[in-house]
Amino acid sequence: MPPSRTPAAIFDAAAAAWRPWAAARYSPERVDRVIASQRARLIDLIEDTMRKQGREAPPPWWQRTPGLPRVHDLALRDEARALLEAVRAYVNDPEWSLLDEEDAAATIHEAIVPHWPLDDAERLIQAVADLDGGLRDEDSFLEELTAALRDGHAPTLEIHTITPDQACDFVAQHHRHLPECNRRGIVHALAARWRGQIAAVALAGAPTGRWSRTSDCPPEGTLEITRVASRAGLRRYDRKGRDVPVNAASALVAHLIDLLPTSGRGAPGCRLITYQLTSEEGAIYRALVAKGLRPVALSRHAQAGGARTRVALPGEKIRWEAGPAAAAPDWNLLQQSHRPGAQAAYAAFLARKERR
Repeated sequence: MPPSRTPAAIFDAAAAAWRPWAAARYSPERVDRVIASQRARLIDLIEDTMRKQGREAPPPWWQRTPGLPRVHDLALRDEARALLEAVRAYVNDPEWSLLDEEDAAATIHEAIVPHWPLDDAERLIQAVADLDGGLRDEDSFLEELTAALRDGHAPTLEIHTITPDQACDFVAQHHRHLPECNRRGIVHALAARWRGQIAAVALAGAPTGRWSRTSDCPPEGTLEITRVASRAGLRRYDRKGRDVPVNAASALVAHLIDLLPTSGRGAPGCRLITYQLTSEEGAIYRALVAKGLRPVALSRHAQAGGARTRVALPGEKIRWEAGPAAAAPDWNLLQQSHRPGAQAAYAAFLARKERR
């Protein structure tokens, strides 16, 4: 631990900041006596707090996209510094200590960050106190606060093509169950960028197994999504100020549905298929029922042999389909609590389709 970050150094910095305020109210001898008598106990408390923060603390409240590099934006950084100094001015006011925690948070919320949740105002007060007490580095705080402000400027997902190797490298890092890719027959390798870096990828191509379904849609017109992977925990503020998921994976699947007509290999694309393990939540796919994606059948896949053991999971899977040749939906494949919403979304899809 660098010397400036030791518990003793943090205590000394806090005591130095407190001394002028205390000296205006008490004699210098009494101030020195209080500092000396409390030093050992408070240093132990600071050390214990730092140890707990390192082990248990969640990611910083303002770090909405953990792990993504921050894009330099001087205007937003200036805004972050102005916000910090405004809160600091309130906190250092002599009458601030007369407010209880609820009134203090309400003051900062109303005067400085009215469009943020009240809980964020409370955390902002604590963060400034940590800065002034030496528990936080101001440069890193400003960088993270700039990121929070950037979220408030409604950044958008950017979807574009990447190489299969780039997509598979991302899958290797972020796919829980199957970190290896099947590179055979890849037609689309897509990435969704969020604030400058890849947040999710999707791979789709020709079905690599036997495809014996009898229909007007030949195998050459079938597009199978073989892998979708995304960074966990990405959050953003929506236009109503709510803290919501980024949903990069759903955006990629939606884009693949839009690309289906031009995705065939010598034939117009007529069916998109993808699979969901019955043990998975499936929220990515349910979110796209309004675009025509629907559950159609239950597949009981045995353990794959050979190289496919690394790129395909065995077990019961729900097959989802979209496109002009997709089968009729079977809503009984979904959990009962998910059926009403899915059926309503699909009815809206059919109504829009009829109006075209």
